Amino acid sequence: MARNKGHSLYFVCILMPDEAGMEVTAFKEEIATKFGSSYALRTPPHITLISPFEFPDEEIGTVTQLQDEALWGYNPFDLQLKGFGAFGNRVMYINVVQNVMLDAIYTQVVKAYKQLGKNIDVSKDFNPHATIANRDLTQARFDRAWPAFINRQYNATFKVSEIHLLKHIEGRWQLFHASPLP
Repeated sequence: MARNKGHSLYFVCILMPDEAGMEVTAFKEEIATKFGSSYALRTPPHITLISPFEFPDEEIGTVTQLQDEALWGYNPFDLQLKGFGAFGNRVMYINVVQNVMLDAIYTQVVKAYKQLGKNIDVSKDFNPHATIANRDLTQARFDRAWPAFINRQYNATFKVSEIHLLKHIEGRWQLFHASPLP
């Protein structure tokens, strides 16, 4: 994606803590090793709230302040991952169990980011998930990988205590700002 000069790519997500994050990374690595789809390894284990968007670097302080203010008053909460799913034959993921707090935070973050304008796409339905294969997951790779995951059992719970803003730096997504849930 070609960017305007002085702009960077960002996205808003929940980064997974160590244990859950290592387990999700292990699934990504398994898919890369056994099925040749490694693109998902470019991002840390996460659940996307706002898809990647371009924003002027000199104005990013406004974004972090707005995000912090939008989340004020929300408490940490538990989030559960359970089983696997797929979007068509191009994305494999771990399901996120429906959660009232996650939905409320998503709604609040979307409301805040809509104030920014700047072509930030927040119009999609919210379907929280943790991607384990995408982009380079061809039809043939999906057809080989999906049977290994469709009936596999997986269950994990972790505490969400921050919402994260990641920045695309040198081909990888890196933590730029964390908004605590007080």
